[in-house]
Amino acid sequence: FEVSPLLSHLYYFILIVYGISALYFLLYWWNRFLTAQVYLQIFIDLFFITYMVYISGGLRGSFYFLYIFEIIAASVVLSNRAAYLTAALSCIFFGVLVDATYFGLIPYFSPEGERITLAMLLNNIVLAWGVFFLVAFLINSLMGNLRKTKEKLTLAQRELEIKKHLAMAGEFAAQLAHEIRNPLAAVSGSVQVLKDSLDLPEDQQAL
Repeated sequence: FEVSPLLSHLYYFILIVYGISALYFLLYWWNRFLTAQVYLQIFIDLFFITYMVYISGGLRGSFYFLYIFEIIAASVVLSNRAAYLTAALSCIFFGVLVDATYFGLIPYFSPEGERITLAMLLNNIVLAWGVFFLVAFLINSLMGNLRKTKEKLTLAQRELEIKKHLAMAGEFAAQLAHEIRNPLAAVSGSVQVLKDSLDLPEDQQAL
């Protein structure tokens, strides 16, 4: 039987994704330049997402929401700046794809995409760009609150450990004072008994 072009592209795409995933695993196992590896992985993932958007019909497809997951991952794994950078790269990848197909620089993958008007093109690009940066802003705000909460919890845990150590030191000092006080009390009692039992001059009794 004849395989449709879409399935053929998907088969090759899945094989490439498996190969790249194996490469990611080897790089992670290497355990060096992890931050650079994350940036590289995000860039490659954006390329794959753009390809998925292309074969699914471009603006008429339903895969360009996948850019949002890369923006969220960048904020969670890297930083707020990385999230905005990923949002900007998503805008560039998506904008270049849509413009290139609209102006005929690359062919439409499916005939349904050929009926896109300029107004629809601009509307979807502006909407997608707005959503990308809005998601970056919201996830950065959420992660900022989580990081502040984590810092407060860490500080509270340190203060609790300090108080625990101080309490242990106070308990040890109390036990030490008790151990010292018992022999002193015994010595004082013995001296008092000797004082009462012996007939000593007043100056020696004072001593």
